[in-house]
Amino acid sequence: MSEIDLDQYLGTPDAHFNANAQAWYFEFTGTKRPDCDMSFEVFIAAVHELYLFVLAHRDKPIACLNSVKDLPVRLSLTEKDTLVIVDRLLGVLSHHDELPSFMRPFMQIVDHRHDLSPYTEDPDVIDHKWEFSFEETKAQMDAIATTKEKMVYIINLITDFKHKSTEMDELTLHYYMDTGFLQKCIDEVKRIQLIDRLDKKENTPPVPVKKGYSDTEKKEIATKYLHFFSGYNYSHRKIMTDADYELLLHYFDEFLKDEAVPSGIRPLPQLAISNEFIRYTFYLIHKELYGTHQIRMPMIHFIHTVFSQFAGTEITTTKTKFSVKPKLYNNDSQYRNG
Repeated sequence: MSEIDLDQYLGTPDAHFNANAQAWYFEFTGTKRPDCDMSFEVFIAAVHELYLFVLAHRDKPIACLNSVKDLPVRLSLTEKDTLVIVDRLLGVLSHHDELPSFMRPFMQIVDHRHDLSPYTEDPDVIDHKWEFSFEETKAQMDAIATTKEKMVYIINLITDFKHKSTEMDELTLHYYMDTGFLQKCIDEVKRIQLIDRLDKKENTPPVPVKKGYSDTEKKEIATKYLHFFSGYNYSHRKIMTDADYELLLHYFDEFLKDEAVPSGIRPLPQLAISNEFIRYTFYLIHKELYGTHQIRMPMIHFIHTVFSQFAGTEITTTKTKFSVKPKLYNNDSQYRNG
């Protein structure tokens, strides 16, 4: 191949392609020439054509895939030639700064490469000592005692992999993509977080409750939390009228006598706070009066009977989310006294 032929690929407007073209030239003319039958002239022209096609059709993954499939047929290339072209194409694309913008066609080509010759059956893959192995990662994780240490280990591993992936060769990068190493590690992080949440939930003892509250003590406890409703919300709007607030206290006093929803209730109009604030306030009352071992359904029914804004909410939803604290609940407390 003449020097001027090579220059046309080293001097394209795309500096990223030029650098790869030079590396490929030395690869083809060196002692470790790729196992293929085509000349470098055929190779470089084919890769350049496919590379430009993908960049020009980023939103057309199927068209890009068909282009990669059709070119070897049009040029009468062998299977070995095709593998070399597709591998080098994926390599130059995978290190492109704008890869996210053509990720869909890129992944179509990755799948096609695996169909041509699965990476897991490649002798270079089978005999290679891989730096990252999910099986080894799992073994290391099993040997670590605490959840915190497991999380530190796996997150450091993910960070290290992402950093080193920018310098991996085509075969190595495609192997990790095909075996899903990174996604498996991310899934492991989610699994650890889920187990940690479940363990904390199981190890949280029910809140003990004092037995034998007098009627006066019950009213004092309820008023301590419901006083919030007599004030203003974070937008300095009155939460409810004084008359409705007094009516609410009366309704709840009646409720506490028999722990049953009293008859003759007139549902209160929309309050200037969300259902979440109302629900959680009554949860705090329930927590102090009855504990948290078992939610007492009469209180859930009381909420739905007294507050008209719960008309569109399922009772089961209120029960399930009873103890969920609204994000701004503590912030709102500064407005409780007006």
